[in-house]
Amino acid sequence: MSHVSLPASRYGTDFAVNCIMKKALCVFTLFLFPLAMIAQDGFVRERYSNDVSEWSVDVGGSGEIRTRYNNDYTEWAVSLGSNSGTIRERFSNDRSEWIIDIGDETYDLRMRYSNDNSEWILSGGNLPGEVDIHERYSNDAGEWTMSGNAPAVDMHLRYSNDYTEWVVSGCAEGTNRGICVAAAFLPIYASLYLSPPKPQ
Repeated sequence: MSHVSLPASRYGTDFAVNCIMKKALCVFTLFLFPLAMIAQDGFVRERYSNDVSEWSVDVGGSGEIRTRYNNDYTEWAVSLGSNSGTIRERFSNDRSEWIIDIGDETYDLRMRYSNDNSEWILSGGNLPGEVDIHERYSNDAGEWTMSGNAPAVDMHLRYSNDYTEWVVSGCAEGTNRGICVAAAFLPIYASLYLSPPKPQ
């Protein structure tokens, strides 16, 4: 069996081993760690082409969001990892406020200002306070971000002007369930009501 010898160093073998370990750590930090962070991005996308009633999601767990009844966009069934629940309008024919039931937690998702789709408030469940969800840029429904009592979560179109597929970053496994469901549902809402075509 051959023996690998380390290059001689005036500081000794321990110093040479230490240098090799530091170089390996630098390679991981510079190249592999950013790739691992990219891999944590989730998605929201139409399960079937030109069908807004059913979406595949991977935000803090894989699953789906789909309408509970044909052509009825007022109530949705949610499965996310090992949790299931519903998203529904709080008041009939009022898209400004939604109730999210996921697992054993209930959240409220509502427009901050009346008839303003650009900013929402998420509250309830086990959140320590309100979470603000808003368009990153004014009058651009293709990119959203969270602030307040929330981790750094962002949602944006994967492809410019294509509302059928979204990238969600910051919703890793273990992130609050209400935050993850809201991060998946608001892109669906934007696809339905803030970009053509819109359901009647």
